[in-house]
Amino acid sequence: MKRIAWSLALLGVLGGDIVSAEELHVTVYNNNLALVKDTRSLDLPTGQGEFSFTGVPEQIDPTSVRLAAPGGKFAVLEQNYRFDLVNRSKLLERYLDKTARIVTKHDKFHEGILKSVAGSFVLETADGVVLLNEDEIADVTLPEIPEGLITRPTLVWTVDNGGKAKRDVEVAYLTAGLSWHAEYIAAVDAEDKVMNLSGWVSIENHSGATYEDAHLKVVAGDVNRAGPKMGGRPVQMEMMMARGADQFEERIFFEYHIYDLGRTTTVADREVK
Repeated sequence: MKRIAWSLALLGVLGGDIVSAEELHVTVYNNNLALVKDTRSLDLPTGQGEFSFTGVPEQIDPTSVRLAAPGGKFAVLEQNYRFDLVNRSKLLERYLDKTARIVTKHDKFHEGILKSVAGSFVLETADGVVLLNEDEIADVTLPEIPEGLITRPTLVWTVDNGGKAKRDVEVAYLTAGLSWHAEYIAAVDAEDKVMNLSGWVSIENHSGATYEDAHLKVVAGDVNRAGPKMGGRPVQMEMMMARGADQFEERIFFEYHIYDLGRTTTVADREVK
C-alpha cells in the first residue's frame, strides 16, 4: 500500500484516482468521483472518419466525455463507448453454429460445428454429434476474435476533421472508482499549546485504469451534481504548512479546499496510494 505524506503543524484549536498520455491531469474528490483530462498527440482521419481512443477506465461516465482538438475545423458527429469486453463465455457464445476445435484431456481431437456450450459442449462433427463435459476439455481453438468484442474499454468517435491530421487531442471525463481520505497522527507539547500533526493522503483507485505520470489534485468538499441537496462546507482549521515536509499546496475555491501534489505520480488500478 502506497500513501503520500502530508505534514502539518497546527496552532490553537481545530475546527469542526493504464492511462498513458502526453499530459494527464487527475482531480480526485472525496465522494467516489474524479475528473480526468487526458491530452495525447494523435493521427486523426482527414475529412469524415472514425478513430478510437483506448486506455479509459471501466467506470467512466460516457455522458460526461468532452473531446477537443484545437488547430483547425473539427466537429464530433458521433460518439460510442464500447465496453463489451472479450471473455471465455462471450467468445464461445459468438461461435455457436460455427467451426471449433476441441482437444480433450485424453488428447482426443474433435472438430465440428459448435451447437451448445450450456453445461456440456455439443459439437456436430462429420462422424456424428459429440457431447463433452467441461471438465473433460483441455483446449478449445477458435479461428479469431469475433467482430464487436474488444479487449479494453474504448471510446470511438466519428468526426469531421478540416484541419491537419496530426494534432493534440484533449479528452476530459468523469469516472467513478476514485476517492481519497486523510489519516493523521498528533503529538502535543508538554504545555498543551502546540500540536504537531503528521498525516497521509490516501487515494483509492478501483476505476479500472492506471494513471501514469499524472498531475494530481485532491479536493475536500462535496460536489453537487445537479441534485437538490447542496454539499456542506468542509471542516475549517487554522494551519501552518511545515516547511520542506509538505508535498501538497492548498488552494481555496469557494467552499472547496484543493490540494495540488507538487510532482507527477502514477496511480495504479486496484491500489491504495
